[in-house]
Amino acid sequence: MIIKNEELGIVELHEEGSYRHIHPSQKVDGNWIDTDLSEETEDVRDFCVATFTDEIKTAYQTYIDDNLVL
Repeated sequence: MIIKNEELGIVELHEEGSYRHIHPSQKVDGNWIDTDLSEETEDVRDFCVATFTDEIKTAYQTYIDDNLVL
């Protein structure tokens, strides 16, 4: 696991020759919710819980709200 972007808390996982990102929050029907980590391994959950502080979640949400064009 590596942190792809420390300011926004984007975590990059390398698994079996591929990779994926885990973001600290998701926007559902216009409302921000915490990312569901229940299907992740214990190591990934622990890492994300430590990384996804309230400050990081707010920074990520603000960045997406300000920069994502729909």
